[in-house]
Amino acid sequence: MNRQIEITSDMRAILVDWLVEVQVSFEMTHETLYLVVKLVDFYLMKRDEMLKMEIYILNVLKFDINIPVNYHFQCRYARCIHPNMKTLTLFLYIYKMTLLEYDYVQEKASKLATASLLLALYMRSLGHCVSILEYYSAYRISELYSLVRQLNKLLIFSSYNSLKTVS
Repeated sequence: MNRQIEITSDMRAILVDWLVEVQVSFEMTHETLYLVVKLVDFYLMKRDEMLKMEIYILNVLKFDINIPVNYHFQCRYARCIHPNMKTLTLFLYIYKMTLLEYDYVQEKASKLATASLLLALYMRSLGHCVSILEYYSAYRISELYSLVRQLNKLLIFSSYNSLKTVS
């Protein structure tokens, strides 16, 4: 993302916020939202000019848009852990907040999903589910501590209070 200079992190956050609003308005799946955000990020990392048609995006990506997005991991972990609705909603909220931030663009979707759910489990005092998450995610919890702390700071110090769609 550092190679492109046409869009700032604030501009990207506004774009993602708008994409969330479109997703809600058209009742699209969360998977569609996550895929679109990831495609935009990949496009921004690889493009020479900002304003090109959709076909250009697909050409740049060589039509390889079958990429893992967080939604797949959210569904898998939800099936494995069976969190209650409050925990699941918190998990989804934590992840949606990362869509606004450049800092998380390079993170693997599986790792970000695992860390988001881990933080939600800790926040909801469901530490007994951590070993299940560790088993199904294949991430050791110790690998995720710095990312979980970063996510926690994001929730506490979020500067995007004006972007209401994600919140």
